[in-house]
Amino acid sequence: MKTHSDKSFKELKKKGVKKAKPQHYTQMQVYMSASKIKHAFYIAVNKDNEELYGEFIDFDETTQMNSMKKRPRIIASDRPLARINDEPSWFECKLCNHQAICQGEKAPAVNCRTCLHISAEEGGNWVCKRYNVTLTEQQQLWGCRSHLYIPDLLLNFAEALDAGEYWIEYKLKDSGEVFITGEDPGQFKSTEIRAVEDKSLLINKEVNMLRDAFSAELKEA
Repeated sequence: MKTHSDKSFKELKKKGVKKAKPQHYTQMQVYMSASKIKHAFYIAVNKDNEELYGEFIDFDETTQMNSMKKRPRIIASDRPLARINDEPSWFECKLCNHQAICQGEKAPAVNCRTCLHISAEEGGNWVCKRYNVTLTEQQQLWGCRSHLYIPDLLLNFAEALDAGEYWIEYKLKDSGEVFITGEDPGQFKSTEIRAVEDKSLLINKEVNMLRDAFSAELKEA
């Protein structure tokens, strides 16, 4: 069951679920496959006037198989997939909780899934190549102090210039100035990159002087 705006509802009635809402159609195919059923019923509600529309949907093995093939490609991708839209004003983007990360300068959450050292293995295991350990789902949420962002996740505000065994050098796109993230003292931890909204703080001389003098770290307010 789905709710629709009046415009979406009219398009649905005219074209049917498969053409008007292919994402809903695919979702139903995956559910039918998992439930081992051959038919399902799609119910739509017009949010403007509560009009109902119903349509029987038959199991479509081709659509379901294509969807299943996409999943490992998405999970194992070593870089972010293409955005739905590059314009921040796009309606789906404005409603998305991750717009500040996808199209702004906020760094993603610091956990093993955003780390350069993680690898998705066949069979569903996630392995840390830095410490050669298979991680539980709970462990993946922690994000250790050796965390290094996958460089493409920071492309909105920084470009990777150079890298060593456990460090990466970035150039801020706004100013062209350079900072280094890594494990050594003086290098910025991933948590610090996420902590600051104003990325110029990463190359601010006074900030870096205080970090060095007091062995301090930048923290989220």
